[in-house]
Amino acid sequence: MIKELARVGFPLSREEVRKLAFEFAEKNGLKGFSEKKGKAGYNWFVGFMTRHPEISVRKTENLSVSRAMAMNRVQVDRWFSEYESMLLKTKISDPSYIWNVDEIGVQNIYATDKVVAGTGENAYSNTAGEKGETSTVVVAMNAIGDVVPPVVIRKGKIVGKCWRNGAPLDSLVTVSPDGWITTEIFVQFGPLFFNFLQKKNLLKDDCAHVVVLDNHYSHLFNLEFLNMMKENNVHVIGLPPHPSHWLQPLDRVNFGVLKKAWNKEVRAFTHDTVGKRVEKSDFFRVFSPAFDMAMTVENAQSAFRCTGLYPFDRNAIPKDAYNPSTVFERPLTTLQTPEQEQSASVDHPVPAAVASTSQLKVDVNPCVTASVDVSSRNMISTEAVGGSCSFADLISVPCLE
Repeated sequence: MIKELARVGFPLSREEVRKLAFEFAEKNGLKGFSEKKGKAGYNWFVGFMTRHPEISVRKTENLSVSRAMAMNRVQVDRWFSEYESMLLKTKISDPSYIWNVDEIGVQNIYATDKVVAGTGENAYSNTAGEKGETSTVVVAMNAIGDVVPPVVIRKGKIVGKCWRNGAPLDSLVTVSPDGWITTEIFVQFGPLFFNFLQKKNLLKDDCAHVVVLDNHYSHLFNLEFLNMMKENNVHVIGLPPHPSHWLQPLDRVNFGVLKKAWNKEVRAFTHDTVGKRVEKSDFFRVFSPAFDMAMTVENAQSAFRCTGLYPFDRNAIPKDAYNPSTVFERPLTTLQTPEQEQSASVDHPVPAAVASTSQLKVDVNPCVTASVDVSSRNMISTEAVGGSCSFADLISVPCLE
């Protein structure tokens, strides 16, 4: 039971294991535990862990319920079918034409880590401030390891004169009120992307590109950006909500390396300058080494491979990634008339023959809710952002494959 609960995302603490042991003993008429405390003793827990080396005490990673529910095999497999259909439709087989675009936030103070210090003594890390300022970096890379010059978004109203010091060639430095991405800034990324493709000789009339994005509002609720992509033969496909921590290459590999490298560089900068904050004019002095370390060809190719985006492999996601979603699974039920609902005492699963001809309400895309005839697999009606036109037509992606 302990391993099963941990597997589906509800691990037990030491205290809960001891209470569970007491309940088990009480139910089976076993004596030896304190009825007053209502749990097994500490020494019992130590002995229990010794007898069972296959389990251990560890720190968990938080996973929201929405992410757990969304990371289910049916939804992910459906998305892979849409992605495969797009690759076949566009006849893309060259990894140079498959892209992932996403953004990451970095702060100008470093996060403290474990250090070596005297036993029983307090250990302090001198930082430039109690709270850092966030900058957002938009990154685009393809499956072969090409990386577009980044877009760096700083908090402010106008770009300072020294903010581009040390910036990579052709990169963009801009501002927003809080340092986060906006729809307007994401539109500015488009020309930067096409300029890079032109220099790499990848912007050809007879060659399409595929860009994989998460469902952030600035990405998929951005008709100007989507139309710009369509006009340049770039096909955009949005990831399903929440499973991007498994399906998005940048999230799986590169951003993890970037965060660690950035923290290391900020720490070194703070120590070298005796507590100076990473100012906007110092940003690229710290960021560029971390960016170069994260955005290597090896990391990019590993990221696309482990997500199954290239080479295409819908089985690249490990089976245990779907475990937390199993606790939320419910059987499908047949559609009933009011008379049948009154007479039925239990729900029954939908037979395959019935399910194949039923009309279901599904989320095809974060921006579109559509009524779909499963038997004919045709889009019946859509409601798209900014008008009544088909959103799938705007981004040239199959509605449901």
